[in-house]
Parts: sequence; C-alpha cells; structure tokens
Amino acid sequence: MRERSVGWAIVAAVLGIACATPELTTTGKGVVTVHTPPGPGCENLGTVVGKGGGSFFGGWISNDQLTTYAMNDAMNQAAARGANYLQISPPQLGVADGTTSTATETAVAFRCPGSGASTGIDAGSAATSGADGPAGAAR
Repeated sequence: MRERSVGWAIVAAVLGIACATPELTTTGKGVVTVHTPPGPGCENLGTVVGKGGGSFFGGWISNDQLTTYAMNDAMNQAAARGANYLQISPPQLGVADGTTSTATETAVAFRCPGSGASTGIDAGSAATSGADGPAGAAR
C-alpha cells in the first residue's frame, strides 16, 4: 500500500510540474501590449517568442489559457530585455494528436521613454497590458 501511495505522489508531482505555466513577473506586468509599432522615439529590442502548453499535457488546457500563458511568457521575456511595450500579433495554435496543445506568441519588444502620448500610441491602438503598466500608458 505504501508503494502505491508513493507512486501516486510521484505522478502528481510530475503532472504538477508538466502543467506549470508562466505567470507574469512583476516587471512583466509593466509591459503594455499594442497591435501597431509604438513610434519613432522607441528602441526596437528585437523579437520575442512566448510559448504556452506542450504536446504532452497542452491538450488538457483550454485555448484561452494556452494563449494567456504564451502572452505571459512573451511579456516576461520583453521585460527581461528592458522593454515596456510589446507589439503583438495573433497567436499561433499548434495541434498534436488531433487537439490544440500549444500556443505561440511572436512579438517585437520596444523600450519607449515617457508616456503613451510621447510614444505615438493612442488609446485605440493599445491591446492589453499588465496591471501595473507604465504611468500614463495607453490601455
């Protein structure tokens, strides 16, 4: 009986690790996502590729969650580069064994000085942002 309990504990631990998904870091929450380039005063820091899910357990996660995890990963990567804006594109969903199991968010990271007004971003171009976005940033 003890061996069976230990076996289930190992299975639960592996599943917990395999299903772990990216949460937004403190700095990732400060990244504002937009659909258009933020403006000429911003420095392009390069492309980031956020990933969510996986072929083993991704099929157990909803498409919305997969795309959220991919976006969180991209925002965290952008923040790690010093970006405060992220130009996003529609996420790509991957299929394994007949079910959606992964999401990929390819985006361009930018470091922009000042507020949304000084970066050429208007309220209509902002997509989403972390809860603690830069002061004055378009949301």
